Amino acid sequence: MDFKQAIIENAWGGFSMDYGLLHLQLATPLTVLVFILIMIFLLNKLLFQPVLRTLDQRKESIQGSIKQSERLSKELERMKMDFQQKLDETRKNVLD
Repeated sequence: MDFKQAIIENAWGGFSMDYGLLHLQLATPLTVLVFILIMIFLLNKLLFQPVLRTLDQRKESIQGSIKQSERLSKELERMKMDFQQKLDETRKNVLD
């Protein structure tokens, strides 16, 4: 290893290769990879999971509201039929 290579390794922090204009170093891709993995983990814990949990809760709430609406609609229809039946009976009794 010559003096230039030793200075390059020392300046760039670890193993590196100098090919003229192309200067390759092992530390940079590994640092970027570690940083990306840490960011993925943090974003998953702090952003994605809470957002997905909120979306799931909202979906369940909407489905519950739809079921309640369908149940109330059926009950209203039944009450209308009962009312119509009683109205018909009352009209029949009045006309008789």
